[in-house]
Amino acid sequence: FYRDDLFGSGMKGNSLVSEPVHNLVHREYVWPDGVRFRSRRIDDETNSEFLASTDTWFRPTMLRTGPDGAVWVADMYRLVIEHPEWIPPDWQQRIGDLRQGHDKGRLYRVVKSDRKPRPIPRLDKLDGAGLVAALDSPGGWQRDMAQQLLVERGDKSVVPALEKLAAGAGASLTRLHALCTLDGLDALKPGVLLAALGDPVPGVRQNAVRISERHFGASPELGEAVAKLARDPDAFVRLQVACSLGEWKDARAGEALAAIAQRDPDEPYVRAAVLSSVTGENLGAVLAAVGASAKGKPPAEFMASLLRVAAATGNDAAIGDAIARVAEPVGDAAKPDPARQFAALAGLLDALEQGGTSLAALGGRSPELKASIEQLSPTFDAARETAIDDAAAPELRAAAAALLGRAAGDTAGDADLLAALLEPQTPEAVQSAAITSLSRIDDPASAAALLDAWKGMTPSLRAQTLDALLGRAERLALLLEAMEKGAVRAVDFDAARRRQLVEHADEAVRGRAGKLFAGSINPDRQKVIDAYVAALELPGDAARGREFFAAVCAACHRVGDLGAAVGPDLLALSDRSPEYYLVHILDPNRAVEGKFVNYVAQTAKGETLAGVLTGETGNSVTLAGPTGEPRTILRTDLKRLQATALSAMPEGLEAGRTPQDFADLLAFLAGSGSPPKPKVFPGNKPALVTPGDDGSLHLPAGSAEIYGSRLVYEAKYGNLGWWSSLDDHAVWQVDVAKAGTYDVVLEWACDDATAGNAYVLRAGGKATLTGKVAGTGNWDTYRTETIGRLELAAGKQRVVFRSDGPFTNSLIDLKSLRFVPVKE
Repeated sequence: FYRDDLFGSGMKGNSLVSEPVHNLVHREYVWPDGVRFRSRRIDDETNSEFLASTDTWFRPTMLRTGPDGAVWVADMYRLVIEHPEWIPPDWQQRIGDLRQGHDKGRLYRVVKSDRKPRPIPRLDKLDGAGLVAALDSPGGWQRDMAQQLLVERGDKSVVPALEKLAAGAGASLTRLHALCTLDGLDALKPGVLLAALGDPVPGVRQNAVRISERHFGASPELGEAVAKLARDPDAFVRLQVACSLGEWKDARAGEALAAIAQRDPDEPYVRAAVLSSVTGENLGAVLAAVGASAKGKPPAEFMASLLRVAAATGNDAAIGDAIARVAEPVGDAAKPDPARQFAALAGLLDALEQGGTSLAALGGRSPELKASIEQLSPTFDAARETAIDDAAAPELRAAAAALLGRAAGDTAGDADLLAALLEPQTPEAVQSAAITSLSRIDDPASAAALLDAWKGMTPSLRAQTLDALLGRAERLALLLEAMEKGAVRAVDFDAARRRQLVEHADEAVRGRAGKLFAGSINPDRQKVIDAYVAALELPGDAARGREFFAAVCAACHRVGDLGAAVGPDLLALSDRSPEYYLVHILDPNRAVEGKFVNYVAQTAKGETLAGVLTGETGNSVTLAGPTGEPRTILRTDLKRLQATALSAMPEGLEAGRTPQDFADLLAFLAGSGSPPKPKVFPGNKPALVTPGDDGSLHLPAGSAEIYGSRLVYEAKYGNLGWWSSLDDHAVWQVDVAKAGTYDVVLEWACDDATAGNAYVLRAGGKATLTGKVAGTGNWDTYRTETIGRLELAAGKQRVVFRSDGPFTNSLIDLKSLRFVPVKE
């Protein structure tokens, strides 16, 4: 963020982001929206950037507001910015020294053309009074450094001057720095903090709340003042109050926390802040305040979270109160709302389970809790009736089924009812809820019921059932037995779930699974790649590729509206070649980014979970498994958590697939998701290229779709120019009348000083022709030359021209391509 005024008011609230891959610095205007921020491009930079270079070695990596008010840019300056781990070996050989430019890094200072940078002050030469005065500066660097020096010196003689500055009518940032400097010197008086809590500027109030935390014990009046700010008009002040009130050991903190939660009920950051401050001392007050204001309404997610806190603190009175509130009927007698009550009770039960307890266990702790739990019986009875009611809406039946098997007492009847729901005639949402509920019942009969229904299940229900059976050791035995009998086949397992068995911690399970899956995975990945490399030469069908993606890849990757975002964003890899995709699909452990390593967790309850570590807090971890569904595990419930050093993407995806299947998948990925729209230039009108009378195809620059950061259409010569970014590429849509061999004729210009960069031309989704751009003398001199031959299939297809890997300076000025059929 720019933290000065040298550029004028137009830079206020501006963020600057370095983009070393794209050789630019991007600027946006940022403004608060509740407790979040939003941003947009600057109005006069909709088609430009704050700073950009045609030098493809320009790699801005760090940005700072300098001591002179300028924007300082650290340029790493490298030919290649990618780590060698992500560059194919043949590209590395072509590039040579991957560290080219390592001795040419530099710093830039960016200033407005009509303003001069300020002289850089020597703050280390100033005395205490001079440093206090330096806090009153528009420059963020100067304020920060002056504060740092004052705190480091520890000179308390400056305290009166700082107090005067903190109470002054000058700039709010000056008051804030004075306040924080006093805090750093451990010289803050309650009166100064109280005044800051009433500052007219929200940012000062917010930080005063934060600083007040450690003074609540000695100065209770600060706690009272902070609690009053629970109704502050500024959302960030309220958020900080929610974060800080946990340090005030007073029941009134609970009332203030409840007020904040009720004002921003749908804001997850506020809820998280409030819950972080709920303690044993204020929990009862929070519950009472929330309950009093929400009478007649079901406990929302916030109430369930409060119950989780209550379970963790062992506060039985609070648990009983929360259960009683869940048991209250929702709506009125004339218009009941069972869906909301079912959802509320499910949230409460989830909270209990995450806290390591259940209704049955709670009922044995005290007569009061038992009495509260008995009030839930009518709700459970209503859920049983609704779950089997064919006339009820599927969503309501699913919500009801989610409660079965979770009441205190015998669950056998619920298990039978749930098993009866696993019929093809039952809506899939209801069956899914029934599978989840059966998986919670710790009874071999429940696992047997799932296997009995296996033949009639859809693929998504089978995947859910496998997860339920794979999670517990006692169920694994039944699953393996069913596989050995042929009731469940090895082909019913996708690669991720197959890995869970063949790499299981139990040696006996591994042994049985190894026999069942024998031959399905070839350990020699290079041999597999060699066997499937033919996919690169086959025309692909994107529609069939989408089906392949949905069946095999969508569990962990999202493209457009298809799949789950567990693994890398494939649209962010749109500049990768088909070879890159094929190699990393078939050999996923060749290069593994740390955040996509597979973890295996074993819980104290005997469950085994595997997936990508997507979240971590002081008391829990979250794994996203094969379905993309996150599972949060309390650290107290963890028996073991281990990284496998392997990608969460398993080997063996080629099982049962042909090279043609992978050609289809590559064709889908080549045009996947929501691709960027072609750039628009005067004179450039993308259109389908059809053959002439002689069967040849003329592909002028004016008919191409233009993509990438730098590539443009230049009307002077009718060419594609400024081809200087790795993502620059041109696409023609062509309709080939007759399959056969075609000569490829290129019309181009290239300055001799930048000649020699590699290009690749692909037709129909496969790599067809590669070469190096020859020099033509200069950018104004065009040549026409046959550059090779390729085999074209008949029909409509895409022709893509782009660089074949990283290149220096500019690639080419391309005027046209021509495909001429070779006469036999």
